[in-house]
Amino acid sequence: MNRLLLLTALATTGAVHALDTTENFDPGFSDLEVYFSTDGLGRLPEESTVAFETFCGMGITGSLGAFVSAAFESDRHLAEPEDALSMGLFLTAVDGDPLSLDFYWSTGTGGAITAGTELNLVSNIAGLQLNTAVTWENRGDAILASTWIQPLFHRSLSDRCEVLAAADVVYDQNAAPDEDEMEFVSVSGGFNYAAFDGIELIGQVDWISPDGDDPCAGFSVGMIATLQ
Repeated sequence: MNRLLLLTALATTGAVHALDTTENFDPGFSDLEVYFSTDGLGRLPEESTVAFETFCGMGITGSLGAFVSAAFESDRHLAEPEDALSMGLFLTAVDGDPLSLDFYWSTGTGGAITAGTELNLVSNIAGLQLNTAVTWENRGDAILASTWIQPLFHRSLSDRCEVLAAADVVYDQNAAPDEDEMEFVSVSGGFNYAAFDGIELIGQVDWISPDGDDPCAGFSVGMIATLQ
């Protein structure tokens, strides 16, 4: 099952997030994805966010692909909107059984650069994946760096349905002395369902910043269309 390379958005606006495993794109313009998400459920509109993202993927070779993503984020009043355009490359370095290893690189508006890896250990019906990414941002005279770590468990319920669960941790190399360098960001659960040939539906619920002072819930929905 394909997955939106959501770190292209996380590196810029932080707009969209979804769980899924990743495969490279078929040759040519073969992947079109649309996502909507919101968080801060139960909060005031100005304390919540809504986000929308579209994503296109293109296979260059059997192991190398390119992608471009456009994302929009705002509060529920649609005030103070932010948008971002991202692009990058995705490389499958190891595509074996039971181990696979992928690398990706992305950049976008705002000047952020992200380099990430996805290590996946799978059996016939289940798998354990470790996603990691480092993002560098230029903020005036300083280069800010943060590392995202996500252990993810996925299990196939049938040929068409997969369920997933994950936890997200961010390590901030530039944290102030009175701030924690390591922050437990969220826990999430979701599914990927192949509703029709070439069409997959994704849903996800999140509990965001459970170790923070003001945790909140969120959800996202999406559609993946394989064009070839």
